[in-house]
Amino acid sequence: MKRLLRNNKGITLVELLITISLIGVVLLIIYNMFFISTKNYYNISNDVEINREVRIFLVTIQKEISQARKANDLYIDGKKEKGKTGPIFMEDEKFCIYVDLNNDGKPELVQYYLKDGNLVRRQSATTDLAYPYENFKDFTYPKVVLRNLDEGQKLEDIFDNIKFIEKESNNWQEYEETIKSVNLKFRIKNKVYKHYLFTKSKVEFE
Repeated sequence: MKRLLRNNKGITLVELLITISLIGVVLLIIYNMFFISTKNYYNISNDVEINREVRIFLVTIQKEISQARKANDLYIDGKKEKGKTGPIFMEDEKFCIYVDLNNDGKPELVQYYLKDGNLVRRQSATTDLAYPYENFKDFTYPKVVLRNLDEGQKLEDIFDNIKFIEKESNNWQEYEETIKSVNLKFRIKNKVYKHYLFTKSKVEFE
């Protein structure tokens, strides 16, 4: 018993190296677990933010397009062969919508276009007092509505196949302006979003 109590033998160098190695392995495992957890949290948070942004964009543009109305009798780019603008149309690399956003009976011109890989939105009020509404100025500062779209997408790919889906006749004379539709398609992180949107109103702004 006395011999055991008098044993003052210290830790050997081999035992110290083994202990340090074991501590290093444990710390490496803890670090990897923390790194993986942090990465997963970031990816999940990023996906949640993307889904939130997409949901807000879809709700907004669905409402704008469904309530869009004819604002004037102008032709796209002034060329008759391209047809009249109608409530929704593509012009100068911008997707355009005439819609009354503040319920004052006059249209705002809403425009969506690509900038630095993002889809942005801006709007302008008309300076005309009555139909036809042709003059719009002082656009709001562009606001990003969809971030980090996959590369290679063009605006005409996102807003595709704009066409009339219904026409009306007035006194046996057919005129063009009633309901139009557009195919909406975009990609974010290789996920494809597809939607079919159409205007509901058959009337002009009064």
